[in-house]
Amino acid sequence: MEIKSFWDNSWVSALSGYSSPCLTWYGQDRIELSGQVVNNWVTKTQNLLAGDLAAEPGGVLALGLGLSWRDLLWRIAGWGLGLTVKNLTADAPGSKEMTDLIADPDLVACAISDPAAGSGFVESGIETYLVSLSPLAWRYPEALPAGFLDGNREVLAQADQLLFPLPSENFALADTDFRVSVDGKASTDFSRWCEQKVPGRRILIKVPEDATPQSLALVVGQIWRYQGAAVVLEPNCGEIEKISSVEHIAEFIELNCR
Repeated sequence: MEIKSFWDNSWVSALSGYSSPCLTWYGQDRIELSGQVVNNWVTKTQNLLAGDLAAEPGGVLALGLGLSWRDLLWRIAGWGLGLTVKNLTADAPGSKEMTDLIADPDLVACAISDPAAGSGFVESGIETYLVSLSPLAWRYPEALPAGFLDGNREVLAQADQLLFPLPSENFALADTDFRVSVDGKASTDFSRWCEQKVPGRRILIKVPEDATPQSLALVVGQIWRYQGAAVVLEPNCGEIEKISSVEHIAEFIELNCR
């Protein structure tokens, strides 16, 4: 079932009281973040966007961080400020899509993991952050190309407490249709399923190759909304049965299953 979605900042702010893991990510590395850590990362990123960049509702944030936990936190930080978050695809450099995005007067900033994808933004004077996807990277590990900013260091340098007010209303999100399969069948009401199955439990999310970062972020958001913990499994990153046992998984879902 296709679902038009919105983002509610309370889903993340409520995590500040949780010292237990709310996000476990299986990719090149396994990373585990508590609710307090997730809330802290999002807060720091929002202070960067709203403070250093004066981002306001209606602005645009461009992300080229792929399917990663870094993208998830940057994305929900942007959504929480009322920003439209645009994805940069692998074939975007030099494309009409990229040209139009760079020329968008509402574009606030760009965060990418590959410097080759950001040269057009830098040349146009857009604040462009290079972000290492390594879980241990407190700064970008290589010399920064001219004009780029260190996204890892700039976020970590921000205050732990939110310094700017968040929008009081929830914003509808564009281009956020997604589908979820539960027990091999398409879910017709994922929010209701979460309400019944998620509270206090660990939910494994299998992510296929064609999944989009925004659909994954929305599924994780629904799990947090109902006080659950998300365990994200990137494509080809382990045996589901083994991981389910190790992580004490209560339910298994698949993203974008048709």
